Amino acid sequence: MPRKRTDSSGPSGKPRTPRARKPKAADGAPVRTPRPKKTASRSAGKAPVRKRTSRHTLKAEGVARGPRSWELPTRYGETKAVLLARDPYWIYAYWEVTPERLSEARAFLGEEQERSGTVLRVFQSAGLEEGEPRFLYDVEVKPYVTSWYLNVHRPDTAYLVEIVQRAPSGRAFMMARSNAVTTPRDFATPSVEKKWKVPEGIARYFQKETLAQQNGVSSAQTAEGFPFERFPSGKGP
Repeated sequence: MPRKRTDSSGPSGKPRTPRARKPKAADGAPVRTPRPKKTASRSAGKAPVRKRTSRHTLKAEGVARGPRSWELPTRYGETKAVLLARDPYWIYAYWEVTPERLSEARAFLGEEQERSGTVLRVFQSAGLEEGEPRFLYDVEVKPYVTSWYLNVHRPDTAYLVEIVQRAPSGRAFMMARSNAVTTPRDFATPSVEKKWKVPEGIARYFQKETLAQQNGVSSAQTAEGFPFERFPSGKGP
């Protein structure tokens, strides 16, 4: 059974330092000692702590974003329609109609405006010599829709669209007209007038290759003696 220590030394043999007792009030309650306040000398040389604010915090506090915001406005307050060509068979339209322009359309339709709807009207744009554009078809869209992909069936053709408020009777009010775009071709150019010049080194190589094939010589034998060092890859043209 281990013996109890009778001296005031610790486990290492060094004398223990007695703990300072906290002062007590007259009624026996402990007295709290106030902590020393930070002075300018203690906080000197430290950078101020910046408070990090997230996107959600700014939105909750109603803080307006600065010019570095990456969010584009959904509306610009201008009645406008824009048409883009995506490929030979698809075009893309986006538009904006102001409430004032929509009110004009409803006033034009009168009693029919309650049953009217927004329509995307597609035209085949004609040249100045052919006159007015030729109507193709209508696409009904919801009032909150501001963009649409349109399938067209003729490559290398000019198109334009109109944003129309149409009534069931067929009466319509054109609110915006887009620009005209031409879809690209879906085949190679038929023009053979332009002739591209072949570099001299490549022309001599193919000329020699053609003569070799006519004489029954392989490509490997044809390549012997050809100055491939002219090409960076080391494998010829």
